[in-house]
Amino acid sequence: AVLLISLLLTAVAWYYARQSVEQQSEVRFDETVRATQAAIDRRIFTYLDSMYGAGGLFYASETVDPQEWNEYVKGIEPASRFEGLQVLSYAEYVTAEERKTFEQRAKEEGLPEIRPDLNPGGERPAYFPIIYVGPIDEANASMLGYDYYAEAKHREAMDRARDTGSPQTTEMVYVMTDPSAPSSADLALQPGFHVYLPVYRKGEPQGTVNERRRALEGFVVGAFRTDELFADVFGGTFDPSIDFEVYDGAHPGLSPLLYDNDGVRRAGRK
Repeated sequence: AVLLISLLLTAVAWYYARQSVEQQSEVRFDETVRATQAAIDRRIFTYLDSMYGAGGLFYASETVDPQEWNEYVKGIEPASRFEGLQVLSYAEYVTAEERKTFEQRAKEEGLPEIRPDLNPGGERPAYFPIIYVGPIDEANASMLGYDYYAEAKHREAMDRARDTGSPQTTEMVYVMTDPSAPSSADLALQPGFHVYLPVYRKGEPQGTVNERRRALEGFVVGAFRTDELFADVFGGTFDPSIDFEVYDGAHPGLSPLLYDNDGVRRAGRK
């Protein structure tokens, strides 16, 4: 009888102890998730502020030249303050009728021609060639003259940004970077995404979608590397017993993986 009573008390104590530990674990997990979401939100808003600042150059000046752009990007210290920001660039809106004039101006300024030419002669209704990049390195300089509007994922984000007047992000894309030290390649591609912030002509109405389309002048473009961006968010500040995975989509099992802090993909496993 004493043995049975002892076993019963042990079982009851074990049950309540387990319940308490599980509840504490759930609370700790929920708190960590909320803290993580808040950290990501703060980081994104900080990066967007740098893009709004770049857009402000166009509203504060009659013209913006490459030197002003480079000085702005240098001033925000992207390498130390904006981990994961590969390049901050500007894409100018060029209509089909303006293409020849733009190409003449690009030639005079030493800029590459518009790329890519998808159709004979590269004829499209609109072009958005990159004319400013910063910081200047081999990977970022290779973007000059490139028209991301020719690519569906970028075009969708740019159209949304143009019509809403707010920054919009692409799906997961690959960002051009300098290769790591052991690599013999000239350039490398890393998973990431682009954010497009519309810039409109000063003084023109922007109250409706059609007005915003007519007033569009170009886009401030931020290209982000997800490995560096999320590593900086998660690095050393969160519970190491929790595996963080970030996906581009609502269904992790079907969505591209953007970041995994331990390199072992667990989403979708049973």
